[in-house]
Amino acid sequence: MTNRSIVAAVVGAVLVAPGLAHAAKPVRVFTQVGKDLPGQMADETTCTDYAKGVPTPGLPPPVVTNGGVAAAAGAALATGFLAGLEEAKARRASYERCMRARGYTKVALTPEEETALKAARKQPEREAWFTALLARPDLAQRIEATKGEIIDLPPVPDAKAGAAGLVFDMAQAKVAESAVAEGGALLTVPAGHLATARLAVDYPVSNMLGINKRGEAGAVFHAVARGPYIAQWCGPFVNGSVQGKITQMGCVETAGDGFKVVNVGGETWLAGELFAGGFPVDDGPRLEASAEDLIGPVTVTFKLDKITKKGVRLSAVGERDGKTVRVWTGGGNFDADGRLVVSLWSHRLTLTRGGEGVVAVLSADGDGRDWYGTAAP
Repeated sequence: MTNRSIVAAVVGAVLVAPGLAHAAKPVRVFTQVGKDLPGQMADETTCTDYAKGVPTPGLPPPVVTNGGVAAAAGAALATGFLAGLEEAKARRASYERCMRARGYTKVALTPEEETALKAARKQPEREAWFTALLARPDLAQRIEATKGEIIDLPPVPDAKAGAAGLVFDMAQAKVAESAVAEGGALLTVPAGHLATARLAVDYPVSNMLGINKRGEAGAVFHAVARGPYIAQWCGPFVNGSVQGKITQMGCVETAGDGFKVVNVGGETWLAGELFAGGFPVDDGPRLEASAEDLIGPVTVTFKLDKITKKGVRLSAVGERDGKTVRVWTGGGNFDADGRLVVSLWSHRLTLTRGGEGVVAVLSADGDGRDWYGTAAP
């Protein structure tokens, strides 16, 4: 077994992590019923590599935000140090998302268990301690009790054809009938939201840099899957100012034992591109998931932004009520046969030069890859 096991990581957190010495919260460790120590250590290695950005077959890299609000204040506060803290938090969050996605739950240790863990300073002793914990007959009950205490975000369903918080109706997609010039529409696709939920009570959030805002009870949030381990619920937050109430979009995701709020662009009906940064909060929003789309349909238009010497630049925008939100940028060079293929799950959009523009052909022979060319894990 490797010395870089989850047991060693836990012991290091107990002994040296800032704040734990005086924290009232009990130490928590990941556990899973039916998982032995070698199996858990293998999963820990996979998730540690994932959090570091090491490429994993079939998986996109984790979303790691650097600096953000902390970096913006760096001129007055040590920018590099704060940015480093932000990155460390993001990596930890990626690791914990990965472990939770693999079926692990953090259970609180009893004072006796914590004392025994601290006393186990050598690797064989740590492994013996953790093996005993995984074999405890009450472990399943402790895990279930822990799950009952967690106010978690609603689950986010999978979509065979969907991205950016939308599910695409590819059967109703309409491709341009003639060559498209720069700025024109290559394809339009009707879409609905992946999942929506209503905020049950006000959700105030703040951080040490003086950011204060809240989600108002009754506001509608929608789910955005940003990779296999990252799911966010995005919706409107309001800020008070001398000019009155200002509404901005924000997304909430799980991060460690708490949550993280990230600012995003977009409109109340669709989150746009992520802004750098974000900040941790202890509590998540109380969202009541809906079986129906509480927001309503969005039209997604694939646009030809630029024709280059070798290929094209593309974008996709969601359109509703006369407003647009950009949700994707892509493109590339034509191949030796003069074609560029954009994967769209069950379909393929094939682009070729035609006169002064580009000709688009949509075919129902996709291989399941998304518009980034990534296959489902």
